[in-house]
Amino acid sequence: MKKVFYLHLMVFALQGISNVHSKVQLLNQKAALPQQKSAEYVNVSSLSDIVESLVPTVVSIYAVETNIGVNFNNKFSKSQQEVFLGSGIIIDSSGYIVTNDNVIAGANNIKVKLHDGSELIAELVGGDSKINIALLKVNSSTVLPYASFGDSNQSRIGDQVIVIGSPFGLEGTVTNGIISAKGRDIGSSIVNDFIQTNAVVHMGSFGGPMFNLDGKVIGINSLHVSHSGVSFAIPSNTVLEAVEHLKKGEKIRRGMLNIMLNELTPELNESLGLKQDQTGVLITEVIKDGSAARCGIIPGDIITKFHDKEVKKGRDLQVAVSSTMLNSEREVSLLRNGKPISLKCKIIGNKGEDSEQQSNDQSIVVNGVKFVDLTSDVMKKYNISSNATGGLLVLEVSPNSSWGRQGFRIGLRPRDIILSVKHDDNKKDISVKTLREVVTNIKHDEIFLTVQRQDRMLYIALPNINK
Repeated sequence: MKKVFYLHLMVFALQGISNVHSKVQLLNQKAALPQQKSAEYVNVSSLSDIVESLVPTVVSIYAVETNIGVNFNNKFSKSQQEVFLGSGIIIDSSGYIVTNDNVIAGANNIKVKLHDGSELIAELVGGDSKINIALLKVNSSTVLPYASFGDSNQSRIGDQVIVIGSPFGLEGTVTNGIISAKGRDIGSSIVNDFIQTNAVVHMGSFGGPMFNLDGKVIGINSLHVSHSGVSFAIPSNTVLEAVEHLKKGEKIRRGMLNIMLNELTPELNESLGLKQDQTGVLITEVIKDGSAARCGIIPGDIITKFHDKEVKKGRDLQVAVSSTMLNSEREVSLLRNGKPISLKCKIIGNKGEDSEQQSNDQSIVVNGVKFVDLTSDVMKKYNISSNATGGLLVLEVSPNSSWGRQGFRIGLRPRDIILSVKHDDNKKDISVKTLREVVTNIKHDEIFLTVQRQDRMLYIALPNINK
């Protein structure tokens, strides 16, 4: 019995020595770790102070789309409204606001609700659908609080981030998390360097900001994977480049190389006498008068780098070129007959078009709206997808035109297709030649148009400028 008792004591003693030894080892390991890396994280016991300063810079956005219905007697019926909810960030004291382009796309009226509960009508300054960014402007009698952009390139995986928005209409909702990954290419746009986060972002928070702990905007929340805890933000550096152009009133037009290509494979590399692991894209065709043709790129060239971006596959080149503004000059690195060379390329538009060229299409401007006949050539030129066999395409709408968006009134937008006009209870086909005559002869207070907007059919009532 005593032997058993002694054995128990020995076991307990050995366990105690083992535990002490393990703890000493653990403490030594912890002491060997670089403590400075985590010190900033540990010291942030509460985000309340920084959140309190940031919440007033975030707004809720209500994009109102008004559709006028038609009953079975072909009479215009009561209008119907759809409201789309999003978020935005005030970026300067004069009232510029950044949000997602798809938050306000198709809206006839945009309302912005500030943190103090006041509501303002917002004007759409411009947008870039390719990166899903829009710039709004509000006029306020008071100086607005605003946030500044940070450098998204300096953000690191593991950094803490704060997301503020209006999920499901719950304004001023704050969530936080970390940057889970950078440089995500999810194929949804020309952006191939999304910031991934585990911070919760729901419908209504899209278009809102992602902040770092310095209170700087490092991303604009754009999309999420439903119920997964995975969300993506457009990097602030990408956003800021577009915003600077939009603030100047410039249209964002992006270039093309005008080439056909194949991605390199080990089999193709072998047939071309290249290294087995060579990456890049093989040029198979160069379109006449395009960017590539003008700078000397020829079939058989292998592009390995565009400006500062490595080109390993076709998607890399597509994103790099599409992210380049028209008329910018970029260096293209390539292999020609196995030898590396570089060319300076001025990036222009489709088939040699650039921003300085004027359209040869016959057009007409009525009440600040520029129209052109919708032909197959025009549809191809402006990348319009429609089954329409005639009508007018809206090219431009003056901000001061009463046929554009005015308050809650539905109005025309660029890329709208005018299919017909209702005149004396009859629908008439419309063209550049007949538009002014038809408008002049209408005696009613309003002009009713049948309009195709993307995949929707609208019936729009415009004020008669002759009344």
